[in-house]
Amino acid sequence: MDTRRHLELKISYYRHLLTQMPHGGFVSIGGKRTVQVFYIPGCPEVTRNHKKRFRVDTKAGALWSEKILRYLEVKKKLDDLMKEWRMYYAGNPNADAYSASMNSEAKLSAGKWESLRSEQNSISRNSPMVYKGQHFRSKNEIIACQIIEEMGYQFKTEVEIRDVAMDRKTGNMREVLLFPDVSFLVPEINKIVMLEIDGAMDNDDYRVKAEMRRKNYIESGFEEGRDVLFYRISSGGGIDADTLREIIEHGIVRNLPR
Repeated sequence: MDTRRHLELKISYYRHLLTQMPHGGFVSIGGKRTVQVFYIPGCPEVTRNHKKRFRVDTKAGALWSEKILRYLEVKKKLDDLMKEWRMYYAGNPNADAYSASMNSEAKLSAGKWESLRSEQNSISRNSPMVYKGQHFRSKNEIIACQIIEEMGYQFKTEVEIRDVAMDRKTGNMREVLLFPDVSFLVPEINKIVMLEIDGAMDNDDYRVKAEMRRKNYIESGFEEGRDVLFYRISSGGGIDADTLREIIEHGIVRNLPR
């Protein structure tokens, strides 16, 4: 059920994106590559019968080419998602699954993505590994990011989340610094989701530290399984791709209105 609702959500999101951007394509006119535009939001005079055309080697053509290339990219993603939908499900997906106002007040709303910087944790890395310009503490973190990429999401490692939490024992407020292993942008729910990979849960000392880290998230107001996801394995264990995808899909779907 989570997989179906997640796919439905992504389809609705990409359909929404298409309504917000110009539509068009590329043709050759007189041997010159030309970009043609047949839909511009809020511009009813531009239609398939009344297109705007620009040679791509002009300043205007270069500008419109960039916009139309983005349109074609989004359209292909939507077409691929619809093929996947028809392969597994009958009927039509819910066109209203995505809402532009969803999670607009979330602590980690999508608008904060650009301000977050990777690798903010000052604790040194032992033999760090590099993937796509970002440093990782373990191979499992890289595998997790590759899976997140395959699902169509951007990721960042160890961004700094500065927050406050209420100490359950004293009732006093305290500052909390969180450095999630991976954070990824989920545009179809308008928010950033965090992922912690706890990779030595059979070790008593590590398990205590992992639980303290989990409590910091909860006491800061982040909901486990919705705002922050946990993948727990034993020492030497690896990530199962299908299991991680299920955790991510379930977490995303939990952000939908019930």
